[in-house]
Amino acid sequence: MIASGDFDLMKPLKSYVFSSFGIAKARAKNWFGYDSAAVQVEAVNLKGLSVFGKRLPPHLSSHFLAGIELTAMLTDYYIFNPNEKFLACADAYIEFFNLKFPKKDVNGKRIIGPTGAVETYQGVINSVTELTGLKYLLGRLLSIGKNEIGESRYQKWSSFLNELPEVSTRTVCGKTLLAVGDRYIGREIVESPEFYSVFPFRQITHYKNNMLDAARLSFALRMISLDGINDRQWVRTGGWSQMPTVSAYLGLPKETAFLLGINFHDRTPYADSFQASESLEGFVPKRFPAFWNAHFDWTPDQCHGGVTINALQSMLVQYDDRKIYLLPSFPENWNVDFKLYAPYNTVIECSYKDGKIVLLRVTPESRKADIVNLATLEHRIQTMGRVAGTDYSYLFGVDPLLDGVIAPKDIDTQKISGGWLSKYGESLYDTKAGPFKAGDWGVSVFKGNTIYLHITNPETKEITLPPIPLSIMKTEVLTEGKVKVNSDAQRIKVTCEGYPKNSADVIVKLEMSGEILPIVEKQGYENSLSKTATASASNEQPGFPAKNAIDNDDKTEWKAQPTDSTNYLQLTFPKQESISRAEIHFALPVATIGKGYPFEIQYTDNTGKWITLFNEMTYGKIWAKPFDKTLTDKIRVKSRSAGISQFDVYNTEK
Repeated sequence: MIASGDFDLMKPLKSYVFSSFGIAKARAKNWFGYDSAAVQVEAVNLKGLSVFGKRLPPHLSSHFLAGIELTAMLTDYYIFNPNEKFLACADAYIEFFNLKFPKKDVNGKRIIGPTGAVETYQGVINSVTELTGLKYLLGRLLSIGKNEIGESRYQKWSSFLNELPEVSTRTVCGKTLLAVGDRYIGREIVESPEFYSVFPFRQITHYKNNMLDAARLSFALRMISLDGINDRQWVRTGGWSQMPTVSAYLGLPKETAFLLGINFHDRTPYADSFQASESLEGFVPKRFPAFWNAHFDWTPDQCHGGVTINALQSMLVQYDDRKIYLLPSFPENWNVDFKLYAPYNTVIECSYKDGKIVLLRVTPESRKADIVNLATLEHRIQTMGRVAGTDYSYLFGVDPLLDGVIAPKDIDTQKISGGWLSKYGESLYDTKAGPFKAGDWGVSVFKGNTIYLHITNPETKEITLPPIPLSIMKTEVLTEGKVKVNSDAQRIKVTCEGYPKNSADVIVKLEMSGEILPIVEKQGYENSLSKTATASASNEQPGFPAKNAIDNDDKTEWKAQPTDSTNYLQLTFPKQESISRAEIHFALPVATIGKGYPFEIQYTDNTGKWITLFNEMTYGKIWAKPFDKTLTDKIRVKSRSAGISQFDVYNTEK
């Protein structure tokens, strides 16, 4: 609402927060003994009273994020339109978390938990929702300045912010992904809390690219289970799902446009949302179109409409403190006229036609200096390359992100980048990410036996890449720029001797002595302790021995003889190892939404007794989870349902 300038419509929200503040303070005092405030929007009526009393349902039992969310919205409102004070509310809601989670880890960082992660997960340690919510709120409040919030608050909030840990991540197939928290259990409803770090709490965005690559890959993989969580309720978009807005903040124009199309079309039934079904069988049109369909709860579905409009606004304008990002996720082949509001009483009017900004009016005029135009050729080229070079979804059997899929047929539709693609498109057409890790210098992609280095940072002087077991047969610079490539057994050294002025990408083509794909597929197992182990099994089918499960090849597998009993695959290490993460690739015939396969992981203790580490289900072909550090010389997985193509364990402290 504030982006569209509807500041008067924020008044009922302010009224609710202020009128229910006394009840929120009483709740914190009576329920927890804290001189602070606590609220659960999902469990209170319009007067702020709990509809459940203290007997909260399981999915709300530790979900107190609303105090942070409400205060954050008021903070945003204040920054857009500074006219009212709300610091007493901010004080009390922040103090609730300060008092509830005083413990610190060995690094002096707060341990936020156990809490819920929105309504979806319980027992979460360092929940991404609470953690990034606090980071966002404290950061926004501190940006107001000491003069407004006062020296005492400034020092206290700064101290609390510095004590908050980093956003949790997880590792699967050697790739870093966003996580719900350091530890978590269960899943209740349709939400993907890990993306709260992108939106609404904006700790990871295209303009804060500290974890952008991991967030984009996580977005590509969001529809599959990688940790044994039941995937029966996951949806692509619709209702309260914030995925279109998340996509916009990840700087993905094509993905955002696709999801917006589904939302505005509004014909995707809830049960088919994960397939983005366009089937109209059984579909009953709405009598009042602006009410939207009932996606999760009811119609009018205000969440569906709100998310859709918010995502559209986020395609057009985003902001970070005083910086204003113009057209950050808007497709280059769309046209638009808009008027939107930004912080500090700023109004932006823009007209974008045929790939060009034909009108830009910023009020006040002085704020025009804070505009960052992201609709340029340079930015679009770098986005295409970065997405293509960091999207490892092919390793997980998932379709790639649309923004990294470039084909010759796209040239005519790309009104800005079409000319560039006609010259250099071969460096992106039909490529996959790898074999080198992306860095500040840029990314690498490959196809067949050819690697393309996309050097997008003009400050790059030298790149040192790890060696791969292939020889460089030929080097060619496709664009302008002088680059030298030397290699030996220890490294590949790329020296940039001249980065052309106003260039968005220097492309280096390396023709290698063999196929790249098998090398990339094995990279995910590089640090596995399983390669030091001996594999054995309860039994084996001919041609499917136990050793296949530790050969770093997903195309081979261990498969047991068909029996009515549980079979096992065992790893025996030459000495005791400290392990803290396991990853299993099941050789399932097909991964079916909502269908789980039971298995159990056990290890031996110092007495040789088998101890159960996990006893759960896998809902996909890949299962990966961290756990508390364990010393053992034997570990096994017991299963009746499928073969195993990879069984890897790791010491995450190394």
